[in-house]
Amino acid sequence: ASQDEWQWGGSSDRMDPMLLDLGMQCVVANSSTTPMRLFQDSLDTEGFVSAEAFLNLMRVCEVEGNWQDASAMFSDVLKSIRANAPVLVSFDAMLAQHGRHSASTTDGDTNSNSNNANNSSTSPAQRTLRLSRQQELDTLTQGLAILMRTCASKYKSGVAMLML
Repeated sequence: ASQDEWQWGGSSDRMDPMLLDLGMQCVVANSSTTPMRLFQDSLDTEGFVSAEAFLNLMRVCEVEGNWQDASAMFSDVLKSIRANAPVLVSFDAMLAQHGRHSASTTDGDTNSNSNNANNSSTSPAQRTLRLSRQQELDTLTQGLAILMRTCASKYKSGVAMLML
């Protein structure tokens, strides 16, 4: 699933970020799209990915023995956290925000105007969707464990050690 997959009449529209994230959470091994491509599509279009989708993509890499994609994704997430611009977000917060957005667009102009006024100082979306520090550490711990197993299965343990 990529952002250009939804086409009609010769044009395309961006995929809803929540649907893209759900797709990444459901990807299975040996699919036609690489985990890194899905991860990068999400970062390129929205600038974030849910912790659940990230861990699922890491698990797909583990099953496929794809240590290159696993190490690249983990490295990207780690760099974003070190730069204080984390790309991992809470899927529950995405879902709640999507519900608020849907309600504001169906309720008419009054709610959407108040939402825009409230959200103007909190953009980008990562600020409202950000994981707690504990959730972030739990996700990194799980991701590192998956990365280490993936690298070890291909005799690339040194690659995983470089991430520490």
